[in-house]
Amino acid sequence: MTENSNIYPDLRLLLMKRIHVFFIFLSSVLSCLSQDNQYAFLNINYSPRIAALGGRNVSLSSENINNISDNPALLNYDQHHQLAISYMNYASDINAGSSIYGQSIGLRGMWAIGITYVNYGTFTETTPDNSILGTFSANDIALTYSYSYELTDRLRAGASGKIIYSGYEKYSSWGIAVDLGLIYINPDHNLSTGISIRNIGGQIASFNEEHIKMPWDVSFGITHKLMYAPLRFSLTAQNLNRWNSKSFYENNTNNGDLIAKKDNFLVNLAKHFVIGCEFIPNANFYLAAGYNIKAQSDFHTIGKKGIYGFSFGGGFKIKYFQFDASFSQRNYKGGTLLVGLTTNLDKFRF
Repeated sequence: MTENSNIYPDLRLLLMKRIHVFFIFLSSVLSCLSQDNQYAFLNINYSPRIAALGGRNVSLSSENINNISDNPALLNYDQHHQLAISYMNYASDINAGSSIYGQSIGLRGMWAIGITYVNYGTFTETTPDNSILGTFSANDIALTYSYSYELTDRLRAGASGKIIYSGYEKYSSWGIAVDLGLIYINPDHNLSTGISIRNIGGQIASFNEEHIKMPWDVSFGITHKLMYAPLRFSLTAQNLNRWNSKSFYENNTNNGDLIAKKDNFLVNLAKHFVIGCEFIPNANFYLAAGYNIKAQSDFHTIGKKGIYGFSFGGGFKIKYFQFDASFSQRNYKGGTLLVGLTTNLDKFRF
């Protein structure tokens, strides 16, 4: 591949410039959109490894196809014929999961197809006077097709298309969205940088007459493995398309109501970052920990105590299977356990 990437240097330079201009243009246009959004479940990361690293990572290039949800450019040839599944019990009877399969196209292309879901359990339907009418369920589902292409031996681009469905009792909504991403890998310095723009799209059919914007996000990240130590660090900047957030509150001691909290420049800046660290003694085992500053701040400002914002996990490989698990506190009732299983179907051919 290295020989082919040097055949057309002028064309490659032109292509890189156009991609750079495209991302700048798209970010500028999208920055004018409203922050109100629908399909917030699209922001859930179903990779135990990424969840252990703080829940957001666009620069971790690996051989596990379960790690590509934040950046489609992370889809690479090492994930050829891989199948990954994951499951998470979020809280009570709220369950979520995903499944994804990938395959190569030619020497430089990769495609993958996946599905994610959230089931919110069964609810009792009642009248205003509490007469029971029956039960109903609520679900979110997204079907995703991803494609990536190796532009050079160090630069890869990717895109994902999503068909989204939400069904709550008798109400339903359909939507479409696109993710775009780039990843640059420098093996000489064990360094990779990535950028992604996620959930660009809108509703095709809404619950009512109002069409709400998508939970789109711009993220940039850097991952670096130390040369002479089994440690790898990641720093991800998320929500770059919006500086302030509407979700931060503090208690008003006068009457107990919640009021909007205004943060200073440094606090707002810190809330954009996710920090992750991995201990990787060999190719078959790892431990990971992460700190999501925004997640910690969201719970702290409404008076909740716990390990909010911190996450932990690990994984190991036995023969044909990779097992991963992570733990984080995402709700008031307790911790959330996310588990995953990955295998390569080529190993089972006889």
